[in-house]
Amino acid sequence: MLARPNQMNARFLRLCVLIALACSGCRMFCGRKIAYDKPAFYEQQIRSTSWTDAQGKVIRLLDWSVVDLKHLGKMVIARFGRANTGIATCLDFYRVMPTLTPGVDSYVLTEHDCKHGMVISVEPIWQGRSVFFQITKETIPGTKQQRERFTYTLEYTEDYRMQPGLSELAFKISDEP
Repeated sequence: MLARPNQMNARFLRLCVLIALACSGCRMFCGRKIAYDKPAFYEQQIRSTSWTDAQGKVIRLLDWSVVDLKHLGKMVIARFGRANTGIATCLDFYRVMPTLTPGVDSYVLTEHDCKHGMVISVEPIWQGRSVFFQITKETIPGTKQQRERFTYTLEYTEDYRMQPGLSELAFKISDEP
């Protein structure tokens, strides 16, 4: 049984849309390699994400910020933690994947960072065409007798991956003002 011309046009259009969506973020025309081994989400999925930590407490989204990384596009930095304390303990980095439909971007998870303790700061640092995120965290007050501050970097590479930077620094800090 042969398909009617209108059915063929609809199938062809659907195929074109699927190909366009598959190639929209791949930058195949720019010669860039892209990895599709990380999950993608919509904004509402990220904003409603929660899980239970090792102590049985619910961790949820506390804050969301967008950083324009120029030639590498935009990155969302999502801070997660316990709602009752407001202390962020996890960072998720999402690459923004713009779509043809305004307001329906998707977000590819590039890094889930829950090490060390509470988030103090996350700062992008540009070195030439490279982008590093300098992250500062501290142990949560009352969890250790001698508190520590950790500073480390994650490099956001040209192929849209996060990898550890060159070093991690740890300092002893006191709880005194």
